[in-house]
Amino acid sequence: MTTSTDAPPPPTIDQSSRVDSPDRQQTRRLIHRLHFFAGIVCAPLILIAAITGLLYAFSPTVEQVTNNDILTVSDSEARAAGNEVPVSQLVDTAQAEHPDLSLAGVRLGNADETTRVLFSDPDLPESTLQAVFLDPYTGEVKGDTTQYGSSASLPLRQWISQGH
Repeated sequence: MTTSTDAPPPPTIDQSSRVDSPDRQQTRRLIHRLHFFAGIVCAPLILIAAITGLLYAFSPTVEQVTNNDILTVSDSEARAAGNEVPVSQLVDTAQAEHPDLSLAGVRLGNADETTRVLFSDPDLPESTLQAVFLDPYTGEVKGDTTQYGSSASLPLRQWISQGH
């Protein structure tokens, strides 16, 4: 018994349609080359943004550790007794530190935090205030530095923010 196949022959592939034209090859190479160089330029910028963003995320914690002496009050007899110095007296003490600056505000802290007396300084950049940190129980000046913006970030966080 013999079998015959009447199936049509397999379709032939036109080899000329598989090969890209020289213009198409040049365009593809140009796109690959542009993509490579764009990656070379953009990758360091993305890396820097990622690293500074990570630093900025941890900066409030680092700020608390590095500036603990001016941000917190120590346990004292006045604190234990709950005797606080009047805010007006704290403002007078801070104004003695910066008599030439105008008062911008007072930021009261929690029970274990210092009070910040803020001054406007025309020599400082925009949104930056001069801050004097005072112990609300003794009236002692704990520190004097700048703070930036409504988040009250100190110089380290401001520097990281500008880098980011």
